[in-house]
Amino acid sequence: MEFIKRARILFVASILAIAAFTYFVIYKLIQTRLEYSVLEDFMDLGFANRTAIEQAVDGYIQDAESFSNIKTIKNVVVNYKNGLVRPGDLRKHTVEAFKEIAGEYKNLVFVQRVVDGKAAAGYGNDRADWHTTPILPVAGESVRVNMMDWGGKIYAVVYSPIKDGEELLGADNVVFDIAPVAAALSKSNYTVNVLDDAGVTALKGSGTVVITGFDSMLYDCGGYYLFSGAVYQSGYLCVTAQKDFVFKGIRSISLTVLYLIALLFAGLLCALYFFLIKYANDVLHLTEKKREDFQDLAFRDALTGAYTRTFLNFWTKNMFEFDKTYCMVVIDIDNMKYINDTFGHAAGDNMLRSFCSLIRSFVRSGDIVARLGGDEFLIILENADEEAGRRIMQHVEADIDSSLKFDFKVSFSYGLAKADKRSGMKEAVKLADADMYRQKEARKQGGETGAPA
Repeated sequence: MEFIKRARILFVASILAIAAFTYFVIYKLIQTRLEYSVLEDFMDLGFANRTAIEQAVDGYIQDAESFSNIKTIKNVVVNYKNGLVRPGDLRKHTVEAFKEIAGEYKNLVFVQRVVDGKAAAGYGNDRADWHTTPILPVAGESVRVNMMDWGGKIYAVVYSPIKDGEELLGADNVVFDIAPVAAALSKSNYTVNVLDDAGVTALKGSGTVVITGFDSMLYDCGGYYLFSGAVYQSGYLCVTAQKDFVFKGIRSISLTVLYLIALLFAGLLCALYFFLIKYANDVLHLTEKKREDFQDLAFRDALTGAYTRTFLNFWTKNMFEFDKTYCMVVIDIDNMKYINDTFGHAAGDNMLRSFCSLIRSFVRSGDIVARLGGDEFLIILENADEEAGRRIMQHVEADIDSSLKFDFKVSFSYGLAKADKRSGMKEAVKLADADMYRQKEARKQGGETGAPA
């Protein structure tokens, strides 16, 4: 009887030990891995929505540029500058023209024309300060975008210079409502918003960082997760989702595993162990396959075949090796706006594809060619210094005229910087970008404007 009693105790203890081992060692480890994989998928969801917002804003930029280049309105400013039109007539004629064409632009809230540092004319929203005070002052000849908060709502403000030849006449501040785009991207299970610094701070509260990307963060905010990624100047694309939604699939798997344990512990302890391992591996395989399929779409630029900013986030987090030296080359194509306006966007797209192919022909198979957006590219040369990067770019400059045969001249500016364990990738890209703009400015001052032929 004592032997039977001890055998029963040993049997029960074995069942409890195997159950504890299965739950805490196998099940919990699998659950942790699955949860992290799901959070990475949520980051990819945030990147995809940010790309959609940036594409919408790119459309706003094109709308603003076409607005500023309408000859009938521009000629009024030219006549005003020549003393042929009084300020009152400038405002009257400009507002009348704005009324006729403003309805053609989607999500346009307000358009303001700034001349001689003053709000010369405005049409749209009834905010008094928009009609009297420049939203953005006339500063520079480049188009730029600011995400600005008015009354708790974020607007995309496109600064579009008005030029007559080389003379800067003024600028248009074109205000677009970004909320409809974000609303269209939102689903029943997650919400998409564009916020400024204050909005992101309020939304994340005391949340903690879970994953850090190239220019993005994933926060655990208690009951929900928050993805935050930079969008143009002072703007952030935010995606929020309740944890119940994020881990819905994981919890379903967890319940299934627990039910299996309860059913099979009666006599199939060994079979249970191998079954759970196989089941978990199948789930991991499906999860990884789903993420890889999504990454294939997110990692390659559809137009040029170059890598995307989403890939750069992945590469920075997983593949950047601190014991290696990298040469970062930032490239900006000259006069892209002129090419698109004069020869059409189709010609501009063909040129971008050909230019990207030309770059790839001069770099090694292991080097990275990425499109940062618009007409800007980034080359990452592994185990290379700045002199090696400069030689490659000189080869591209020497070959560009014979390889890229268009009805216009193609030229570019570039900057270089070194990235290693002392200087991270983000800092190196900033330095290369600054170097590129110094080159571009030096060429302008030296008379090498790169104007299209």
